[in-house]
Amino acid sequence: IAGKKTNVEYQLGDCDLDTKITIMDATLAQRAVAKDITLSDIALTLADVDGDKKLTIMDATQIQRFVAKVIDKF
Repeated sequence: IAGKKTNVEYQLGDCDLDTKITIMDATLAQRAVAKDITLSDIALTLADVDGDKKLTIMDATQIQRFVAKVIDKF
């Protein structure tokens, strides 16, 4: 398909899979923690920024801190 991206490399924290880490990613992580939405397997893996194999509010908070430039890596 013309114009389709292939071999996209996602970053930890990129819950919406748009290749950028924004407040939307933190919001999606929060909504998933609250069981308001279900993330895909890849999005769930990327949302688990602390690597403990669980999505928690701490992951969403770390994504927020990254977006706010309080931290520069997970």
